Amino acid sequence: MNKTEITEAVNTYLELKPEEKALSDKISKLNKAIKDYMISNTEDNISTDVGSVNLSTRRKEVWDEDSMIAYIKSLGLRGIVKKKEYIDFDALESALYHDKFNDEQKAELNNFKTVNETYVLTIGK
Repeated sequence: MNKTEITEAVNTYLELKPEEKALSDKISKLNKAIKDYMISNTEDNISTDVGSVNLSTRRKEVWDEDSMIAYIKSLGLRGIVKKKEYIDFDALESALYHDKFNDEQKAELNNFKTVNETYVLTIGK
């Protein structure tokens, strides 16, 4: 781009940027309203003559490492809690695979995680 073209690009950008914010806010409100409707009416797809939206759920597990550290230390297991006091999840997976935890202890480990769910709309034509 030359100086004239880049100046035009900057001007166009500056003119459109406030519109983008306004549209983004409107889209976010519509997105929330659609998700809320679909969740409360247990619908996972809505089709119109323009296109369709699908609702899916993404799950993410989050572990409470501080509580797990105390618990794993209390079991006397070595090599899972590191010196900086974090969980080596590879070592934890290996310990689970090699039955270093009994069934009761494995069940107790589930108390240290939460599952976050995010609803996602996918649009199609």
